[in-house]
Amino acid sequence: MRKMSWLSNKVVLLDTCFIIKALQYSDKKYFDSFFSVLMENNCRACISNMVLFEFVRGCKTPNHMKEKKKFLSGISAKIMDTPLSLILSAIKIANIYANKNIQTGQISSTDCLNSALLQKYNNLVLITLDVADYPLIMHDRFDIMTIDTKKEILNIAFLSFIEEKFIKLSEERLIC
Repeated sequence: MRKMSWLSNKVVLLDTCFIIKALQYSDKKYFDSFFSVLMENNCRACISNMVLFEFVRGCKTPNHMKEKKKFLSGISAKIMDTPLSLILSAIKIANIYANKNIQTGQISSTDCLNSALLQKYNNLVLITLDVADYPLIMHDRFDIMTIDTKKEILNIAFLSFIEEKFIKLSEERLIC
């Protein structure tokens, strides 16, 4: 197993697609090595309140909701609030995507909010399975961990926000 010491004492922001797959395969233990790496590096997991919304919105029964909340509790995921300042930052990020003609139909408001959280907190690393939601014009994908579930290959991407790229893109076009 890789050490990934660059993760030491970081806070990891889990994307919706990641926690959905981690729950889906939780009985098979495929994600155990990933969570072991987090523990060995003293990482703390968190999700935005919008990721929480996306994760639980499809619950049809109280038991299903209970299962999902138990899973989040088991991985000790702290829920991060979304103040207005973060929403405004997410709008600026979305405006840059629009200006660069990036397929914004795929990039959700939650993805833009996650990017705004990365921008605000330097010690935050995004964990996602869907790198298309976080274009490299503003993000750095600095590592990948692969999990083979026998049913599918999952590539867990580790991303950060690059403030210098954001500033340059902001200067190219007047944004809200």
